[in-house]
Amino acid sequence: MAEKEKLTTTRKKHPSSIQEVPVENPKIVWILFSLLILVVLIIQMNFLSIPFERDDGAYNYFGQLVLDGKIHYLDFYETKPPGTFYCYAFIISLFGPTLEGSHIGFLLIKLLSVFFVFRSGTLIFKGPIGLVVATAFAFLSMNPYLSGFTTQSEHIVTLFVTSGLFVLLKGLQRESRTYYFFSGVLFCAALLVKQNGVFFAFFGGLAVTSYHLLLGENRNWKKVLGSGLIYSAGVIIPFVLTLILMSMNSALDEFIY
Repeated sequence: MAEKEKLTTTRKKHPSSIQEVPVENPKIVWILFSLLILVVLIIQMNFLSIPFERDDGAYNYFGQLVLDGKIHYLDFYETKPPGTFYCYAFIISLFGPTLEGSHIGFLLIKLLSVFFVFRSGTLIFKGPIGLVVATAFAFLSMNPYLSGFTTQSEHIVTLFVTSGLFVLLKGLQRESRTYYFFSGVLFCAALLVKQNGVFFAFFGGLAVTSYHLLLGENRNWKKVLGSGLIYSAGVIIPFVLTLILMSMNSALDEFIY
């Protein structure tokens, strides 16, 4: 017993090394995160003149066609959902129809994705682990074998998914249906860019319902159903509005085909 008490006293006097690491100071964490963003910027700025690949070259061209008033699935054809064309059109309208302009737009998209991964990591793990997660994501996202220096649509999907995850985590933290709705909107945006985004939309719904069913403070079916419906509304409404827009442009039949 004496040895156990001595061991306990020793542990109280000498907390774990993880707790003593100064990086747990929020200011230091943010400073280190700023340095991470600076490193990513320095690396990526050297690749702003990389030529387009086949896919991202076509997507940028389709984005320009949208700005020129062309109608997708009628004036040009691509198997991707319509969100792809609108996102590229938005980037071109902001940064210009140039190679460097497109790369700058996607550089900002990548930096925003790193930010949302960092914030999600700090919500889940606290302390410096969010910074570690963001650092790993930042360098993996620059891997040339993962289209790291291209303007592929996967980077847009990643932005919507990481931001949707962050909003979802904030919603679970506060049990806020407003956050659930907007996380659904963001996951739907990922779906409207690439079809495989549907799995992230299902993930969000599963996370919301599972949390209230298994982990929430007030475990009742009414709250589970209500939260699930609010999240589903966030997913369904943008999708339906997109279908209505395509129908107004007489492009719905071609889209379904």
